[in-house]
Amino acid sequence: MLVVVGSALATVPSAQAASDHSFLIPSETGPVHYPACSGPLTWSLHTPGITDSGSTPVAEHRMWQQAFQQLDDATDYTFVQLPDDSAATISIHYTDRPADLDLPITRLAPGTAGLGGIVDLAWSGTHWIAKGSVVALKPTELRRWNHISGLRSWVARHELAHALGLGHQDDPGSTMARKFSRPLSQPTYQDKDFEQLNTLARASCPKPLP
Repeated sequence: MLVVVGSALATVPSAQAASDHSFLIPSETGPVHYPACSGPLTWSLHTPGITDSGSTPVAEHRMWQQAFQQLDDATDYTFVQLPDDSAATISIHYTDRPADLDLPITRLAPGTAGLGGIVDLAWSGTHWIAKGSVVALKPTELRRWNHISGLRSWVARHELAHALGLGHQDDPGSTMARKFSRPLSQPTYQDKDFEQLNTLARASCPKPLP
């Protein structure tokens, strides 16, 4: 069974395409990224729409906290949760109308449960860095597929990885596969995800002394 659950949202800088298809926004200076050495990344959950998805704010907080904790433990990134509905580096929403978030994608196609990506970036003088990201999950699709164990957690992690700069992978069992595939898809991040995210986290940071 295949369910389309993820789409990437990104603004592509003027650049040559990179050969590694696993990154969301390639450029001549490497993939656009959040440098881990620049400090913690903040995130905030925007609660409107959660109950429409067939869940509760308590359950969704737990799911997202687990996802961010998994990244905290296995990557160079550090994440700080801000109060609900506040501005943050990574803003998480539940909406069937992404246009309401002033995103360039005005609607999600039927069967697509979410989108995620970098929505603000800047030129540092030597490389492109990300400045802000959005994750938007579609309540009607999440409710429709609520009976599938692990799907919601997979969607959340898939879109969060887009928000940090990862693109799609061809491996159907990958967190970054284009579709959720039962029973291949796993509700937690995999080792390859951590490797790719650490590539982004360490990009443009000072090299450690030998």
